[in-house]
Amino acid sequence: MLVDRDKARGTDVARSIHGEYIYADLSKSNDVRRVVRTVHSNAGRISLLVNNAGIGRRGTTEDISASD
Repeated sequence: MLVDRDKARGTDVARSIHGEYIYADLSKSNDVRRVVRTVHSNAGRISLLVNNAGIGRRGTTEDISASD
C-alpha cells in the first residue's frame, strides 16, 4: 500500500507497482489513524513502514510527539 497526499502521483505509482493507493496527509492525525485502520483491515498488520516524507526525526515512535 502506498500513502501519498498527491492523488495523481500516488495513483500512478501504486498502479506501476501493482499496489494499492491510500490518499492521506500524514501531518494530520486523523489521516494517520484512518491509514492505520485501513491497512489493518486490508492487510492485517503493518510489516514494513518507509517514511519518505522529506523530513526526519530520530527516536522511537513512543519518544516522538505529534508536534515534533
